[in-house]
Amino acid sequence: IELTNDGFVIEADGRPPLRGYVDIYLASERVLRSLVICTWARDGLVGYEFKHDSLVSEIRPDHAPPKHAGLLSSGS
Repeated sequence: IELTNDGFVIEADGRPPLRGYVDIYLASERVLRSLVICTWARDGLVGYEFKHDSLVSEIRPDHAPPKHAGLLSSGS
């Protein structure tokens, strides 16, 4: 329903509150990944606050090898 610099508000819909990391999309493009906490719930709405966020351009994919990957040899 509302997205701000500090968090967002969504409809409660009787679901349990979100917990952990969420991905924020602008149209079909993911722009942010953030750890969120529920800060309030009232009148059918739930408010969440960003606790730690990363721009998608800063997120390293889980499957990407490290930059300095290499092979180790036994020296023989």
